[in-house]
Amino acid sequence: MTLCLVLHHLMLKAELTLQAATLVPVFLGAALVTLLERVLPHDQHWQGHWQDVRQDLVYMLLIQMVLPRLLALLVVLAVIGTVSGTIPPSALWPHHWPLVLQVVLMLFAADFLRYWLHRLAHENAVLWRFHAVHHSPHKLYWLNVGRFHPVDKTLQFLLDALPFMLLGVSETLLSLYFVFYAVNGFFQHSNVHMKFGVLNYLISSAELHRWHHSRVPAESNTNYGNNLIVWDLLFGTRFLPSDRDIHELGLKNLRYPMAFMKQMLAPLTPALADRDVSLSSPWNSLMNLLLALRMKYIEWRFWQPLLQATHDPGAVQREVLHEILDHNRTTRYGTNHGFTYIQEYAGYCRQVPINDYEALRPYIEAQDNNARSLINDEVVMFAVTSGTTAKPKRLPISARMLKDYKRNQAIFSVLQYRHRPTAFHGRYLGIVSGALEGHTESGIPYGSISGVLNRKMPLIVRQKYVAPPGIFELQDYDLKYYLILRLALMHRNLTYIVCANPSTLLKLESLINANLETFIEDIHKGGLRNPPALNEVPEALYRELLNLTRPHPERAAQLRTLCDRLPDVRLRDVWPELEMITTWKGGSCGIALRALERSAASPDTIVELGYLSSEFSGTFTWDHNSGAGIPALLDNFFEFLGVAAHEAGERRFMTLDQLESGQDYYIFVTTRGGLYRYDMNDIVRVEGFLNRTPLLRFLQKGRGVTSITGEKLYESQVIAAVGAALRTSGWRAPFYIMTADRIRAVYCLFLETDSTSAMDIKEIALAVDEQLCNINLEYKAKRDSGRLALLEVTLLQTGAGELYKDACIRSGQREGQFKTVALQYRDELVFDLSECAK
Repeated sequence: MTLCLVLHHLMLKAELTLQAATLVPVFLGAALVTLLERVLPHDQHWQGHWQDVRQDLVYMLLIQMVLPRLLALLVVLAVIGTVSGTIPPSALWPHHWPLVLQVVLMLFAADFLRYWLHRLAHENAVLWRFHAVHHSPHKLYWLNVGRFHPVDKTLQFLLDALPFMLLGVSETLLSLYFVFYAVNGFFQHSNVHMKFGVLNYLISSAELHRWHHSRVPAESNTNYGNNLIVWDLLFGTRFLPSDRDIHELGLKNLRYPMAFMKQMLAPLTPALADRDVSLSSPWNSLMNLLLALRMKYIEWRFWQPLLQATHDPGAVQREVLHEILDHNRTTRYGTNHGFTYIQEYAGYCRQVPINDYEALRPYIEAQDNNARSLINDEVVMFAVTSGTTAKPKRLPISARMLKDYKRNQAIFSVLQYRHRPTAFHGRYLGIVSGALEGHTESGIPYGSISGVLNRKMPLIVRQKYVAPPGIFELQDYDLKYYLILRLALMHRNLTYIVCANPSTLLKLESLINANLETFIEDIHKGGLRNPPALNEVPEALYRELLNLTRPHPERAAQLRTLCDRLPDVRLRDVWPELEMITTWKGGSCGIALRALERSAASPDTIVELGYLSSEFSGTFTWDHNSGAGIPALLDNFFEFLGVAAHEAGERRFMTLDQLESGQDYYIFVTTRGGLYRYDMNDIVRVEGFLNRTPLLRFLQKGRGVTSITGEKLYESQVIAAVGAALRTSGWRAPFYIMTADRIRAVYCLFLETDSTSAMDIKEIALAVDEQLCNINLEYKAKRDSGRLALLEVTLLQTGAGELYKDACIRSGQREGQFKTVALQYRDELVFDLSECAK
């Protein structure tokens, strides 16, 4: 360092050009450090290979040489003729001081600015994305001192060069500073075994700076000084342990890209420095930016009004009820039930009875014939859902309701985005029912709301989904799932999955394992070679799929590695960047959920979809741990009955503002779609409040309760008991159903398990029985008295759950909305599970 500074001084004294007097000492410093790295290396493994050196030369040329000169030129052009006022900036610099003192002042001032910029670059998530490029090398040698992203380098220029240029610091001083800055930078990054001793309290040396490049954040977030370490001493960030040396350098993501062009794009991918995620393209980054702006708009336009409504749910609900009644008072139903004369909620209770679908079916069928029998709107479609009989329910949907559904979907998306924004940075997989399934006799289309919303989603969001809407119109489930997986498996950067039932994802996972070799072949070669029943794909959809399934050898190679390494792949294996799975978690869905948790990266990857149905949008998930949600109180009018009151035949209805935390209620709803005081046969639990509005969590279907001798066993109790017994034993069960045999007075547990360990049936029976006794005191009393026999257990063959599901769908349930009822009477089962016994 001394030699380089003396040479600089002598060359100036010999009246050589300033440029020569600056660059020659710098090149000399680089040559000396290169020699020292060969002769006296700190770590032999840190020697730069040609591939590393080639990339670092590009950085040195473009970022350290060309970019500063371009920035300086821009500054000169920008400030010419713009400086005005009584005190010119140059008057603020002490030009009359000796040159040495000016150098000291500049070093301390520049390092103060750089210290805080450097520290901010580590503490601010956005700046860290750019600065991470500098921390990417796994070894330090002098040439990679120049590895900076141009944005990072520009920010440095704004603090360590621009202020002094504007202050009119002399070229001589700037050149002297540059020599010190450059040569010290070479030493700071050098792979030279040197002890700096007391200088470690003044200079930001290699001994200190190596710790700054540690892979351990607690060690790397120290020693921010650029040339001097004094500001680290003053602000408590100096770090130099004496009992060990540094070995592991770089970022937490060991697969962070090292090529120049990829590192230029690396800041576009937020989590890249921390974990192995796919590099985001400029187009995807633009879409992410537009998506973030859209979420801000949704938050202002839709979410804030809903949040405001939670402060006074009683007033909001009264207004919603009056609006629904007033709008539909001239309909046949409104006329028959005196909507015109209803002034308050008590009058509504007197005039309008509790309804189920069959009570409303005549009005709905009349509405299908263009009569305004139920709602005073034109019906644009019917939403179809499973009925209590084989005949499905058709629910009228108006254009106004579709607008409400779109708004609610936007609120749902913004709450999920707020919960985990990075889940929306990659590609999405959404599994919905078909938008169009047919037409009624009067020509009105019917299908699923989720399918319609899938078709109508904004372009910014649509281009991120891997599967086009047409796939969900296919009737062949094997073909549909194959094509969904064919498209989804092409993308490593799948970050978000949404589907109603977790059992659907388990089905996809089993198909992956059964067909992975076939998928790999298709992905490698491109096109559609192996799907079943390909002739059932419509021509337009087929052409769209061909365009989406071009050859992808790199992805095929990734999947091949998985296939060779793992005997059984999980969702987290094929999609390692998956951050959020949104699905139902409540009620009987908890059975499949336990198995799904093994397939996710972590349990908190799985979040609650919310209390949603074809009948109405129930809640927006607010607490992603409990699954409790904000009721859609701006759209629907809610009524509730306590579980005990309902089962006792009482009719003490409560409104949303009268509920108590921790209590369970049956829910009844009045919607803009003509469902008046509609019995959902669902039980919800109040899980606290948001402002003054109760947060609701779906607990179970109302019919998920049995009683053989008066014990009143609930589905939720069965799920809790079986789940606890399985966790204690270490066994796993993707599917089970408990039945109440009223003839023999015994409960029977049909259990499909994927556990490889030997299972003792009696041990399972005793464990579940004990849990039920702990949960339900009446069950315990009936067991103690002998009125209930000991629980019976039947182990089922693998795939029994799928056979049961198929039977339910054939009997009229809809595949996209299917839920297993985990507790039923034996004589009401649609499928004899004993046929699948092991």
